[in-house]
Amino acid sequence: MKSTKKQGGYIASLLGGVTGAILVLFISTLIIQGLFSQALPNSPGNQLLIITFIVLILTSIAEIIGCFLSLRWQGYQNAKKTALWLTALIIPGWLLLIFLRIFIDWFVAAILVIIALPLVARSLTNNPNYPGYLQKMLDVVAKRP
Repeated sequence: MKSTKKQGGYIASLLGGVTGAILVLFISTLIIQGLFSQALPNSPGNQLLIITFIVLILTSIAEIIGCFLSLRWQGYQNAKKTALWLTALIIPGWLLLIFLRIFIDWFVAAILVIIALPLVARSLTNNPNYPGYLQKMLDVVAKRP
């Protein structure tokens, strides 16, 4: 299936990323809450750290997959490159989340990061003049069959 839409895709990447993240947050909260409340009852500090790390990893993966699928289903080009940019931005996004936590609540900081990352990834994908080695590397990876 050949993609027909070249530019744009900001709303599609935003909706896909946010939908994937929210879906995984909801499901993982239900599953992990019941699983770890019985598995580690005597260590609440370790339990909270494990749950936070698992939810963070799952949310990041779901955001990448949701963004890719949304762009692909709606026929936008460079869906794979956008997903690769989003993957590259996950760790800086986590650091931004920790930094924003200093000034605002966790929930608000998480919402801002979840919304911002797909938009930044799509804007980096749509900018053909972006200089740097990372762009060239992502171009090579995105062209692989």
